[in-house]
Amino acid sequence: MLAIFVALALRTSRAAPPATMVDIFTSGTSANPWSLGKAVAYRIPSLVTTTAAAAAVAAADGTAGTLLLAFASERLSGASDESNTNLVMRRSADGGATWSNMTLVVSAEVRPPFAPKTTYLSSAPWAVADAVTGDVLLFYNQNSTEGVACACSVWRVRSSDGGRTWSAPAMLPTASGVVGSSLNSGITLRAGPHKGRLLMCMRRICKNSCPGPWQSFAAYSDDRGATWQASPYLEEGSTECQLAELAAPPGAVYMAIRPYKELLVRSGGKRASAVSADGGATWGPVGFEPQLANAGGVDGSVVSAGAAADGSSASSGTLFFSHPDAGGRSNMTLYTSRDDAQTWAPTVDVYSGGAAYSSLAMLAPAPAGSAGAEQAACRVGLAFEKDGYKSIAFAAMAVAC
Repeated sequence: MLAIFVALALRTSRAAPPATMVDIFTSGTSANPWSLGKAVAYRIPSLVTTTAAAAAVAAADGTAGTLLLAFASERLSGASDESNTNLVMRRSADGGATWSNMTLVVSAEVRPPFAPKTTYLSSAPWAVADAVTGDVLLFYNQNSTEGVACACSVWRVRSSDGGRTWSAPAMLPTASGVVGSSLNSGITLRAGPHKGRLLMCMRRICKNSCPGPWQSFAAYSDDRGATWQASPYLEEGSTECQLAELAAPPGAVYMAIRPYKELLVRSGGKRASAVSADGGATWGPVGFEPQLANAGGVDGSVVSAGAAADGSSASSGTLFFSHPDAGGRSNMTLYTSRDDAQTWAPTVDVYSGGAAYSSLAMLAPAPAGSAGAEQAACRVGLAFEKDGYKSIAFAAMAVAC
């Protein structure tokens, strides 16, 4: 009996904070050629891994293998949500130890099909890495900054070479039902009858000044992102959300939800969630997570341990969730579930200071013989807004699966 108790205690005890943390986007006066000399604020990270076109990338810049891509909003009118915004990216070929220079993916000055005299913004980015082809799709909205329009159509660009080059912007047809916005990152289903499906979690509105209703839904593609469909909306008060694949039944999907409006009142200060048994096409009722506090009024991030781009992890029912756990936007914490999101436990006190929106990605395991390789089968990458939007930081953590 004692041995069982000790084993359980070890599985739920908190690990030490990350040994290394690096600021990958730093707010202040820009040195980038596209925003040179302007005061910029970086918000809303989106983190994905891909093995796209490793040979082409290696030939171009000496990198090969799994690539980690970090996207962010480069806001030109302060840190607020309704700001002229560039979408920018950095990438890493060594699991976040070193990073490329920043590159511009979508400019705030991109205006079609809008009138040339009207100012528009590119909203927060959300990315989906296709585990089948290696392509990365980056999505966004173009909206008026004048508070007069809610242009909730969704646009996307695509990269087939690990983020080195991008396609021209294309708008998803509004007839698809994929109208609204998202944050964070989408997923590729690894198992079940819809294996290979691309999925992203969305909310019905595209900026906070838009009128409700406030409802989450899933968008999915079974043809590598060429066309998209929308699930039915979840209940009123569901909003910012992200998806992770569950182990059982194969192809089931977990939705982590920020409760808002009516749902926030009912939540009792807890995070909300829902589950799909059919690959995100339909959803069960919204419930609440008794072990996950809805602190700080921000979106959280969730990822399955089976989502490593190099296929090194199996879907075993282990998931990770990142979110502040203090009363305000502070104390970034990594939680772990080892029973397919039935229960959660705080695992790593990542950062005790200011912390808000975050994005998780599974990294390749540490090489055999390296520090932490024997104690942890999983490596988790986390990007998060740090110290009141002064920067977006990245940390890599070794966590027992």
